[in-house]
Amino acid sequence: MSLPATARFAIEELCLKFEVETSHGYHVASLALKLFDATHVVFGIPIEDRALLEAACLLHDVGYTLSPRDHAEVGARLVRAAKLPAFSPEQVTEIVTLIRLHPLSLKLEKARPIAKRLPDPRRTLYAAALLRIADALDGCHLQDAAITSIRATSRRIRVGVSCAHFPQSVEAARHQASLWREAFPADIDLRLVGGGQPALVGPSTPLYEAIRRLLYVHFKTLLINVDGALAAHGDEALHDLRIAIRRMRVVLRAFQEALVSTSGERIERDLQQMNRILGIARDLDVWIGFFSTESVSRQFTGHRLWKGFVAHQLELRRLQQATVRRQLHGARFNALRIRISRFLRIEIHRAASAVPETPVTGLARQVLRKSLRRAMELGHLRRSRSPEKLHRLRIALRRVRYLAGFFGPALGRPVRKLARRAHSLERVLGEMRDADLALARIVQEGPTPPRLLVRQLERLRQADSATLESAWGRIEEPPFLLGLHRLLKQ
Repeated sequence: MSLPATARFAIEELCLKFEVETSHGYHVASLALKLFDATHVVFGIPIEDRALLEAACLLHDVGYTLSPRDHAEVGARLVRAAKLPAFSPEQVTEIVTLIRLHPLSLKLEKARPIAKRLPDPRRTLYAAALLRIADALDGCHLQDAAITSIRATSRRIRVGVSCAHFPQSVEAARHQASLWREAFPADIDLRLVGGGQPALVGPSTPLYEAIRRLLYVHFKTLLINVDGALAAHGDEALHDLRIAIRRMRVVLRAFQEALVSTSGERIERDLQQMNRILGIARDLDVWIGFFSTESVSRQFTGHRLWKGFVAHQLELRRLQQATVRRQLHGARFNALRIRISRFLRIEIHRAASAVPETPVTGLARQVLRKSLRRAMELGHLRRSRSPEKLHRLRIALRRVRYLAGFFGPALGRPVRKLARRAHSLERVLGEMRDADLALARIVQEGPTPPRLLVRQLERLRQADSATLESAWGRIEEPPFLLGLHRLLKQ
């Protein structure tokens, strides 16, 4: 049973009025209805509920522009006041309830009483669970999730999902399936399957859509690593979180003129401040990881200075964890998260609607050409012993690498090759800077380290310096640069 034409028209008008991200709403509806069609008979759900589910999917974010934090409750009030045609008052109540139940953060103990107010809570929880799963599958708002197969029985539902750009969405959907398990004893098994890998940004991708896509995927990467960084179980989560922030900042800075009417500049400053503070903890992670490796630590086991030296470094890292918690937990971070989400879902669309649509490739060539020129101008800093100067060069090369990685699929093979060569340079510069920082740290603070450790850091630094010169020669090859400049000047 499809959505009545009069109801669809009213829903589209409501979405237009409140600037709903319709591409997300329609994709969520497509995913949810595919699950409905494959399972409703197995679980005794009437076909009439299909139209109610579709309406709720299309309208689930209608309150977002008015109140991102409470958008479900606000949206429910807007829909109730709109009095959707072709639906009875009881059916509107059902749609409103599904909208109230859709937030991924709504706990089961709060969802259950809301559903029980309706005549058939089981049917309500069924539809709400499908909406939640579909919303989580497009949590990155890239419309890259596709349901490839469904096998449904009364005991288990197996769902194959391909996710081209953000496969972590499948894990998020598994978590959101808890509401399904509340309504039905059958398990739902969401499995990531292979599929094609279309480019996130292609030659014909409009400018603002390219900006939105690039920012969204890294914003979601940031969010999924917050819990791991707070728990401090290893350093991988903090590392991935900081990389996501860097990539977002590169996009925001590269396209700051196009985003001048938005809060992009303020967000970039906030991300810069956050990353600078988190960087102290990350540098300590790198340093501790170096001397904790078996090849290093076994040389110093039993050394009279080693135990006290290691204990001091670990205590410094423990103290830094309090700083990490302050940055990633509480009202301040939550406010930044909502501001970024509103920027991605509302402000970018407004900026795009104010100008004619153009492909991203023209401006991408311009910003990449400018970044490459800046990096080549700073090339002489590669011979410096100053960690600050090496870091300046590394930042310039990182910017080149990120931009080349973002737009390589759209601009062609020379740009993809540039991304690989810039990455080689940046990686070696990072190792050199880490060695310089480690040498400076052990001289300036803490218990005296074994002299053998200092000599080992010096040897690593010299080897990296030789590797850097070789890698720099590859990026300066005349045929490579000539072809690259030709492409970027088109």
